[in-house]
Amino acid sequence: MPAHRPTGPEHATAEALAVRTALAQLPADQRTCLVLYICDSFSTEEIAQVMGCSRGAVKTRLFRARERFRQVYVGVEERRP
Repeated sequence: MPAHRPTGPEHATAEALAVRTALAQLPADQRTCLVLYICDSFSTEEIAQVMGCSRGAVKTRLFRARERFRQVYVGVEERRP
């Protein structure tokens, strides 16, 4: 049976804080790529243009950002009361 996850405004606020905390721990270039891609719905081509790098570099940064975010977010979640 899956663990019960709390819902409601308190949980949403705590989760938003956990996401912000995890994002803050990413290197700036990875964080920028991830935010542009996930939050702003930029394509990898658009991110490459904004950041002045190749599309391949953006894909690499996104991969690394996702991996690092997962690691950091799990750590943040484990420390939450």
